[in-house]
Amino acid sequence: MSPVFPGILVHPYGFYIIDSHFTECTKVSLKSGFFQNKEIRLFDECNCIWKIQDVVSLGGVGLFWGYNIFLNQRLKLQLSFELKEEFSTFEDLRCALRFRFERIKNLSRNEKSGLLEELDNSKDYQELIFRIASFDDDYDFLKQNHPILGSNFKHLPRTLRPDQIRNSEPD
Repeated sequence: MSPVFPGILVHPYGFYIIDSHFTECTKVSLKSGFFQNKEIRLFDECNCIWKIQDVVSLGGVGLFWGYNIFLNQRLKLQLSFELKEEFSTFEDLRCALRFRFERIKNLSRNEKSGLLEELDNSKDYQELIFRIASFDDDYDFLKQNHPILGSNFKHLPRTLRPDQIRNSEPD
């Protein structure tokens, strides 16, 4: 059994929306043990919480083996997960996610209250992913034919709700 993506990866210092077992990070963050933190959890659509079991580096990403002009290296990683908890309803998953979001250390009070409000207003997992995407700095997962957004991401304002997008037809 493996997680269903896109998933919400919650770290004590932030959260990320990831769309596969593969992700990227810098060599410095990998060496500093970013993925070895025992508090990292992945929340998925099947109301499960996953723990990172293993991280495998697959090499550099981009030209010159991932090095840029400042000699920082970007690596492609493969994450493997272990099932930690399984919930029967979205409400139970939302409570666990709320507990994790409240413990994030580097969000301001306004950002945290806005994030928790978006969490409370969401009706299902897909809507939750869409609502909290504005708090995540990386929108790449949305640009790649996301099931809700389709291929029209570049034409959409950030204020649209998922139900408005599902009913719209591309021009």
